[in-house]
Amino acid sequence: MFNLLKRKAIVAVITFFISLISFGNIFRSAIAGLGNTFMMILLVGIVSGATLSIAIDYIVKNSFRYVFIFRFTLYIVIAFLMNHIFLRSSSWEIFLYFILPVAMLYFLVDEFVRRRLS
Repeated sequence: MFNLLKRKAIVAVITFFISLISFGNIFRSAIAGLGNTFMMILLVGIVSGATLSIAIDYIVKNSFRYVFIFRFTLYIVIAFLMNHIFLRSSSWEIFLYFILPVAMLYFLVDEFVRRRLS
């Protein structure tokens, strides 16, 4: 259990910084305060995603042949659910464009770290 939490913490930090570097440039010249809002939403999204990622790991547990595809599908579905839960206001719809890439990035980093630590 400790190794799982350690791996998820490493993945969350790596994903946060890669996303911040990648998408932060978009908000550099944006309206004042929007970059901070993006950073807060990104942080909440990654922490929530890490929690849900632990649940996905317990659901899947290498129990069948297509684990990689099933896990990837769950990440994408949860990304869209997080969009509808956290971003109900129509003025924040721009963040929908960042939720899916961040979820995919989190998945790829998680798989990379999982294979490195195995």
